[in-house]
Amino acid sequence: MYLSGITCLECPNVGGRVAALTGVLVALLLSSLACYFALVHRMGEQYSAMHGPRKMVATLQTYYKSVGVQAKLKIIISFYGIVTTLPVSSPIGGTAFIVII
Repeated sequence: MYLSGITCLECPNVGGRVAALTGVLVALLLSSLACYFALVHRMGEQYSAMHGPRKMVATLQTYYKSVGVQAKLKIIISFYGIVTTLPVSSPIGGTAFIVII
């Protein structure tokens, strides 16, 4: 119980919310670890089904290391600027604009 003004009130039940959030975070962590071991770690080499995705991840890692962070941010910001100003024709015949938030 806690004091609100001059009356005592029951504490809200937050145990279920905390448990659900913890479960989601643990599931996210475990799935991230599984993806890491399957796609990046040496242990994933023994599975032939993972050869294609492992090759793609290696290519993306090489690209990420070759292009600087500043260049990537510049490309993303300019793409956002272009996409938000492009007119899109609507089915009614007028013109609508894309708004990305």
